[in-house]
Amino acid sequence: MGRNSRVKIGLREIAAQPSGPFVLWDSEVSGLCARRQFSDIITYSVIYRTKEGQQRWFKLGHHGVWTPTQAREKARQIRFAADNGADPSKDRHELRSGATLAELVDDYLADMDAHKLNGKKASTKKADRSRIENHIRPKLGKYRVATITQSQIENFMNDCPPGSARTIIALLGSIFSFGIKKKLLKENPCKGITKPKDNRKTRRLSIAEYAQLGTALSTATVPNDVFLFLAVSGWRSSEARLLKHSEIDMERRIATLGDTKTGESVRPLSSAAIDIIKRQSATSEYVFALQQGRPASNLFPPWLKLKLVDRI
Repeated sequence: MGRNSRVKIGLREIAAQPSGPFVLWDSEVSGLCARRQFSDIITYSVIYRTKEGQQRWFKLGHHGVWTPTQAREKARQIRFAADNGADPSKDRHELRSGATLAELVDDYLADMDAHKLNGKKASTKKADRSRIENHIRPKLGKYRVATITQSQIENFMNDCPPGSARTIIALLGSIFSFGIKKKLLKENPCKGITKPKDNRKTRRLSIAEYAQLGTALSTATVPNDVFLFLAVSGWRSSEARLLKHSEIDMERRIATLGDTKTGESVRPLSSAAIDIIKRQSATSEYVFALQQGRPASNLFPPWLKLKLVDRI
């Protein structure tokens, strides 16, 4: 049998080849061959041409790991893809040499810090960076962006802290969408993932508990007034802490907040909220100011001092 024969490749035909280099072409699938070059390893490959006419050698696998039948079926798939305009060899190279998720994350953070990602406040950026560095980068950073599967995302989500999983996956989805814009992948593997239910708290204080809270906050201090303001307004803690006198219109009884989670927001002020604001010092730009005019910051320690945890 010649060194460049064309037969239906099988185990018997390969075993019959002499020692040294040879190429055995398949008679059923055009371009499929088994060949040995300068070692004892026999490799299955398939040749095809791209739509531009370039010839490609696509390595399928080693004889012994792959059977002739498996190589023949895969070769048919490669030829079919090439006949329809694809370039499997180029696609494989891009997958193996493509950016890792860690590299994509670096680009995402760089754009975030350069204010190229719309609508992210400083506090949101800080939280996003924490989720990336503590969860996303350590567990997924080493993988090539284009090879990450939905199954990997689901496993990653199940390993996330229950209370944070939904938010982390939402951020990861945004990072992959960023990658799609950079043409690093075609589809978002987070799309279609069933995220954990949003663990929103629905409990509200009873009338008796509001009375207990009022009693505990009867001493006039800035932190206590912030807690009272939150109770009568329903605002977010950061919105109350950073409220400025310039944002308040006493005559119209409204506050216009220019930097909320949802953008500019006009909030009505109740009589109770107005009374709390009126008794604050006007020496600082912030309504609820501590020493040296700084806004109230960490409210957790003064809240613990109220010792309301067991009662409310």
